[in-house]
Amino acid sequence: MSWDGRRRPYFMVSVDVMQDPLGVRLQEQFGPAGIAAWVALLAAAKRSPIEGQVTFGSEEEAWRLLGFHEPPGFSLDNLLRTLGHMKQTSRRHRGRLLDVLLTRWADLQQPRHRSLEARQTPTSAPENTTEIRRNLPQIRPGRDSDARPEKEKEKEKEKEKEIRARNPLFDALVEAWQIDPDDLTRPQQKRVGAAAAELGKMHTTPEDILARALIYRALPWNTSCSPPSPNALVSHWAECVPASLETVDRRGLDRQLASRSQEQRLRAALGEGTE
Repeated sequence: MSWDGRRRPYFMVSVDVMQDPLGVRLQEQFGPAGIAAWVALLAAAKRSPIEGQVTFGSEEEAWRLLGFHEPPGFSLDNLLRTLGHMKQTSRRHRGRLLDVLLTRWADLQQPRHRSLEARQTPTSAPENTTEIRRNLPQIRPGRDSDARPEKEKEKEKEKEKEIRARNPLFDALVEAWQIDPDDLTRPQQKRVGAAAAELGKMHTTPEDILARALIYRALPWNTSCSPPSPNALVSHWAECVPASLETVDRRGLDRQLASRSQEQRLRAALGEGTE
């Protein structure tokens, strides 16, 4: 296999792969072959044209892609279901093809990049406190932006909250995602805002968003029953229509309802009566 000089032919594996919760779960359920299949999946994700994702059309093709000459004594579907429950993978169907995404791929590979950057940009420690004071930035109250009064910073935060509160679609997407709005980073706020704008073009209501988010959690391919991110909900919007309930495990859906009010909201959106 050729490399373009930027992608290296190796990937990160924890030294505790046999003892961490995922390794213990895989060994209990599949034996040592479960660990081997997990490491082989990481290697295949590294080799993939889209790093962190493996695509195949059948289970036989998948085992060959992972490097197994003969399938182990368990099915790939069971392995992926376990990895999904452990929040390690997610699945996306595209016709006859299945994309397996390693949801924590960036986190798994990040330590190597940080260590390389640390070696490439060494810093020398100051020898004494005089040098430390000399290197500290001189802050001039009233002039530097970092020296703004605390009251001014608090006003800006309150203003940002008011701006978010004015967009009910934004709030509904965050609620469906089950994320605290105050914990959103600026990139996340931009993604939520873009999704709200896209759904706004379709004259969507907050009730539509919350109802379809509940249906999303019970779709057959969402084995981990995870709540949808704004991008995921927009991408699968057409699959989360009331007609999808014909292929949804209603008992599984009921288990995902956090409260009676959510159940009433969903049934009202679907045109069903409540008991």
